[in-house]
Amino acid sequence: MPSRLPLGLVVLPLLTLLALAFSMLSDLSASRLTYARVWGGPPVGAPALRLQVVEEESGLSRGVSSALVTVEGSAGGVTALRSVRTDSGGFTDVTLPLSTHAEFELVAYRERRAGAPLVRGRVRDVRAAWLASATRVSAPVPADAERPLLAFRFDPPVWSVPFAADLIVELSPRALGPIDLEVHPVGARLLSAAQIHLAPGVPTRVRLQPLEHGSMVSIEASSSPHGRPSRILALPVRPGSLTMVPGPDALTILSPVLRERAYYAVVTQAGRLGGGVVSLGPRPDGTSAGRLARGDLPSGADRYLVLSSAPDGQAPATTGLPLDGQNSTFDAKDLLLLDGRVAALRATERQRLRVRWALSAYAAIGGALCLVLFVWHIRRANERLRADLAEAGAPALARDRSLFGPLCALLCLLFAFGLVLTWILLR
Repeated sequence: MPSRLPLGLVVLPLLTLLALAFSMLSDLSASRLTYARVWGGPPVGAPALRLQVVEEESGLSRGVSSALVTVEGSAGGVTALRSVRTDSGGFTDVTLPLSTHAEFELVAYRERRAGAPLVRGRVRDVRAAWLASATRVSAPVPADAERPLLAFRFDPPVWSVPFAADLIVELSPRALGPIDLEVHPVGARLLSAAQIHLAPGVPTRVRLQPLEHGSMVSIEASSSPHGRPSRILALPVRPGSLTMVPGPDALTILSPVLRERAYYAVVTQAGRLGGGVVSLGPRPDGTSAGRLARGDLPSGADRYLVLSSAPDGQAPATTGLPLDGQNSTFDAKDLLLLDGRVAALRATERQRLRVRWALSAYAAIGGALCLVLFVWHIRRANERLRADLAEAGAPALARDRSLFGPLCALLCLLFAFGLVLTWILLR
């Protein structure tokens, strides 16, 4: 009667194959990274930061929406803790009530410190780099040497198509008398009178709506005791930029294209005071508009409202408009302060290594057990075969030759498990 194959010789290889399949699934899950990035500038008082929770898989990343994040900052022996929730793009703004320190420790966890931190590190003093990256556009137009008595100033200092803005024209108090000017726009629409009467020391606003990115305006004198001054000015249009219209209780944020939200930061030339997001709605002319209450803005002096279409503040058209009557913009973009991606990659590699070693040990133990069972089964089969041959009177040579097949099977089994271990360790 033929001997039955031990159940272990069937179950153990199947379990090893299942372990290999599990290793493939674990590698897929380990390739998914979750981390955070932190943007901001030098703190003025409490650090005001913008944080994004990112999920990355197969080289593609996206923001994690509605993620509950706990942010902890510490400096000078003081620790501040805040819990915030991300928006649909994975971004959120957080202000930590810490004392004024240029450098501080920061750590962010997801869902109340569950698992590894999303980002951890020391925020360095970035004031010099932040100021060096900021650009400025002056509202006053440089004086013309031939016509020094006429002064021009743009309000706001940077314009956006197709939103109306003002050109302020002023005749110096040193002028001998008033003059009459004619305004001729090119690539823009004139929304005020084409003829203006300038008295010395009295500024006059000319309302213009830029229609093209290369808009200009020509100012000519129809009558003047100082000759015929004329000036051609390029309108300070920044393509794609957002702008604002100040009101007594709120600021109207305008976008030249349809957008759901605009991101802002409130800064001074000393640092970043705060930031947030403004929801925008469509307008009949294809633009977007939203409302930002003045009460939502951080208090201070010499403030600028930095508007950007990108949540990280890195859009080329990012513009810092004056909030307190300054004569220039201050286009200060946020800097990347901390990036948790490198730490997430290292943690993932460590996890993969642990899983591979565990599976290698499991495969080695499984192979050893299979080998023991296989040898035991072959010996039992050989003993039965010898007994049967002895009863039949077969010569001993035939009994020895019967070992060739089991030895070949044993070598095949060892080769198969060697391939399995090599695949686990080297893939």
